[in-house]
Amino acid sequence: MVERDNIIVDGAGYILQGLETMNGICLSERNNVTIRNMIIKSFENGIYINYSWNCKIIWNYMKNNMHAIRLGNSHNNTITENSVIENNAYSVILDNSSKNKIQGNNITKNNGVDLSNSSNNVISGNYIAYNWFGIYLPDSSNNNIITYNIIKANENWGIYVYSSNNINK
Repeated sequence: MVERDNIIVDGAGYILQGLETMNGICLSERNNVTIRNMIIKSFENGIYINYSWNCKIIWNYMKNNMHAIRLGNSHNNTITENSVIENNAYSVILDNSSKNKIQGNNITKNNGVDLSNSSNNVISGNYIAYNWFGIYLPDSSNNNIITYNIIKANENWGIYVYSSNNINK
């Protein structure tokens, strides 16, 4: 667990490996933390961000986690230039989170990107392919912007919108 604000956690390319339980990295009630440049494998959540703001997840490689990146009640965060490959469930989950940016990521062979009850987010410039689904917007996930992504060869659908409004594609 990261217990300070305004810091950079640079993994210098090293591996953080778990036993398929718990969180690899947890940010709870943190502000302005950057997690970068590490390989994160075999956790329930590779990176879990809860009630946190202005954090950055950049240049990480995440594989074999249950969920690669999970945000709960977190706002104004950036998830960019990560490789999220072959995780057992979701690549990125936003739950009750707004004004986040998911940009320039390689999201391949997972369940996809899930924005549950999450509004005013931007999903842009990602490669989203060979997942169970591409992007899932259920339950009042309003006013999200989905633009300039490559979304292809997903097993069920590319973009699925349910009970959500004002999605700009």
